[in-house]
Amino acid sequence: MRLRFLMAVLALLMAVVCSYAQTNEKTAQYVGSESCKGCHAETYAGWKQTRMARVVQDPKEHPEAVKAFLADYVDGLAWFYDPANREKAIQLVSDFTKSSKDVLNSYFATGRDYYRDPNACVSAQTIQKPLDAMFEEKLIDRRIDVSKYLNVGLLPRPCAL
Repeated sequence: MRLRFLMAVLALLMAVVCSYAQTNEKTAQYVGSESCKGCHAETYAGWKQTRMARVVQDPKEHPEAVKAFLADYVDGLAWFYDPANREKAIQLVSDFTKSSKDVLNSYFATGRDYYRDPNACVSAQTIQKPLDAMFEEKLIDRRIDVSKYLNVGLLPRPCAL
């Protein structure tokens, strides 16, 4: 399950990066994984043969793919939040992020974890703040209005935001 979860996250990141790289400054839109092919042919050819390739689809045309990804994500979060998996979860995250286990244990996947809701519920404001900071620090070249893109209706359970 962890591998499936990590593969899904990687696929989503690839879609976001490729989409962002190909967007016009004035109109952000999903351009599809095919747009990566021109500059990254060899990588694209290898990726196209993986299961991840089936996950990266236009979310407007294939909302079921987004729903399936988010269901897997919420299942992955449940594993991390399960007290029976606490020691292994902290070890995995520590190994991956190179963060101290003591620091992670103080907040990660607990009620004090402001970033990861167990049901993946997130408000536009929560995402907007770091994006605004990235714009102000010139890490991104334009402001992005998260409320135009966030659709919590694709989550497997309703959110009480």
